[in-house]
Amino acid sequence: MTAFIQTRLEPGGDATLPAPEARIDVKLDTENRTGTVRGIVTDLSDRPISEAMVQLAKNRFEPVAGCLTQPDGTFEFRNVPAKTQYWLYAGRKGFKVFDSPPFFLLESQEIRRHIRLCPDDGNLPPCLAGRVIDVDGRPAALSAVLVFRLAGDTLEYHSFNFCDESGRFMAANLKPGPYLLRIIAEGYPPVNQNLRISYRDRLVKLEFVLSEPHARR
Repeated sequence: MTAFIQTRLEPGGDATLPAPEARIDVKLDTENRTGTVRGIVTDLSDRPISEAMVQLAKNRFEPVAGCLTQPDGTFEFRNVPAKTQYWLYAGRKGFKVFDSPPFFLLESQEIRRHIRLCPDDGNLPPCLAGRVIDVDGRPAALSAVLVFRLAGDTLEYHSFNFCDESGRFMAANLKPGPYLLRIIAEGYPPVNQNLRISYRDRLVKLEFVLSEPHARR
């Protein structure tokens, strides 16, 4: 049985999503080679989120398959047609809808994703979600992101984060005020970015582009 989900998910939209009729609904196409997309959905503290809706789409918003996460937060799409660009969306009541950057699935490839959902609660501190890429648009995986809070002329350390394989990172529990973000990637000069968080902010999204790499000696 196939249960395609026709809900159009917009970033920052309502995270209350309809439940599908089946957990996994990818059709097996015997004429094309396929791959697998699997992963886990957690909160910002890496606690698994069960029964979160995960949707796989192509052409940005065209549904391909949908499922609910298992009690341990995991999901899996098998027999996904390869040589195609896909997007992942995830959401659950009480959390903001997550939309991933596009990725390309190759034949017999297995792609893993760790999706962290940000709480949708106006009483919680703001979250910072960002992505680091190079000048060619490729994700800068494993780049280090240091977050400092500015207190006058003093830098107060807030958090240290690594970018995942898609170049994404997230910093939570930010208090309103000025911050300095420092991006460190092997082979590139550091990137510093000043940022001010206000009381109205709930989810701040940023993208950083690394400059040309250092010349090799």
